[in-house]
Amino acid sequence: SLQANGTATAVETPPAESEDEPTESDDEPAAIETATPTEQPAATATATASRPHNVPSAPVATNLNGAAPSIDLAAHRAQLADEENRVQAIRAVGESIGNPEIESGERLVAHAIRNGWSVQQATLAAQRGRRPAAPAIHTTSETARTSVGAVQAAMMLRAGRPIDRVMPHSPYVSPWLTRPVNDPERDRIMNDAQALRGGTMMDFVSQSLIACGHTPPSGFNRHATLRAGFSTGSIAAVFDQSVGSIALTAYAEAGNFATGWTSENDALNLLPHERPRMQAAQDLSLHPTGGQADSAHRSATSETVQVDRFSRSAKIDENDFINDQFGLLAETPRDFGRAAARLVPGLVAAVLLRNGTLKETTRALFNATDNTLQTGKPLTKANLQAVRAVLARMKDGDATLNLPATHLIVPSELGDLAIQLTRSAVISADAGDGSMNPVYMRNIAPVEEARLDNGMVDPLSLTGTVLAGSTSSWYLVSASGKTIEVQYLQGTGRQPIVEVESLTGNGEFGVIITVKHFAGAAGIGSKSMIRVDAA
Repeated sequence: SLQANGTATAVETPPAESEDEPTESDDEPAAIETATPTEQPAATATATASRPHNVPSAPVATNLNGAAPSIDLAAHRAQLADEENRVQAIRAVGESIGNPEIESGERLVAHAIRNGWSVQQATLAAQRGRRPAAPAIHTTSETARTSVGAVQAAMMLRAGRPIDRVMPHSPYVSPWLTRPVNDPERDRIMNDAQALRGGTMMDFVSQSLIACGHTPPSGFNRHATLRAGFSTGSIAAVFDQSVGSIALTAYAEAGNFATGWTSENDALNLLPHERPRMQAAQDLSLHPTGGQADSAHRSATSETVQVDRFSRSAKIDENDFINDQFGLLAETPRDFGRAAARLVPGLVAAVLLRNGTLKETTRALFNATDNTLQTGKPLTKANLQAVRAVLARMKDGDATLNLPATHLIVPSELGDLAIQLTRSAVISADAGDGSMNPVYMRNIAPVEEARLDNGMVDPLSLTGTVLAGSTSSWYLVSASGKTIEVQYLQGTGRQPIVEVESLTGNGEFGVIITVKHFAGAAGIGSKSMIRVDAA
């Protein structure tokens, strides 16, 4: 308190002596003595005003006459309790709405506590964050509902392709197709597409012009409409990603018998790339007392894998637009997508049928010397068990690999038999051997591929070399080892590239649809695959 002469004395209020309340010396900081300021009231007011209102602190008694100051413990404890109640109430508000992120990029609870918000302020911010977004506005105006996305979706609907499937991000896929199905913008596009789906190819050209901000030629002048559509780039803007979406949808729907037992990698270019492999580490040797660890001697080998370019193109000219040959526009990218999906399985099947020479052994991929070629063994339970044991006994240097058989690859002729042998828990026809099928316990996956029956044209041959197939040969593979590596060109996303080029020269209008795929495959190991011939 201030006396009349301007000096101040600290008023001591000793705490009540109680067993339940800690003493000042035990739990409270000692009073701090400060020097006498020149303007005591102003300094005290300034210090009080500058203190953040959300940070509680113990009141400091200012000693002006040297007397021992004291602290108002009751006020200090009340302040701490109020702050604790504020923090707990703000946390409860945040938990009720999932503690969302606010404009500052910080979570609501942390931001409110840090900035000294009251419970009412935090509640108001929470209520603002929970306000529902304005509903999407749908209009019956043809111009308003004609957007690039709506025309693309309408073309996909007429082509019989789904528009409610979320597709992965790709430069050849319309961005709205990558959004969630319940996204408001995507919902608007899908709804608008329903009114445009019955259009002819010329209608789609006109709608493309409108979607890109152009006015279609008046009258029934198809040639002028086509010229405007191609010269302004409107057709390319709409057709490019819609055609790409159709092709990539078909590509994704196709199966691939090479999945699960081959490896994949990306190459920087189309040059041959060496895939190095170190020989398996030797077994550990005994290390006697006082001795040194034996050095390991491992040889290194490599196999060559190269990515090549494969492509097809088709032209749709102005006559097809005028005659409404929409089937060409719908079927061409779909067929090209399926053809691209057949490429990698074809490359892998060609590796099996070609049986090329490995650099590691200078012998064929499948050969009797390395026990990777077994003959005179048609597909039966006994022969499958015998070949499985051969695969498990494979060695790399001095190391026994103990490779588990994971995939049984067969031509279509042996598909059902492969399923019976690998998926039947009981085979009751075995006399005296019990009814349990031990092959079933091995969890070997049957894989069927018709190219192995029919043979195929070597995809790497420019002269159409035919690789012969067999309806009785089968393969046992361990995915735990090196088998066949598939490579893709880096940057393609391991997907085909779809290009739509507009024809506007030499008095010709139309589009050229081109699908390219960059891939390659090669055998990179001699221990993990065995081919078995029936004869």
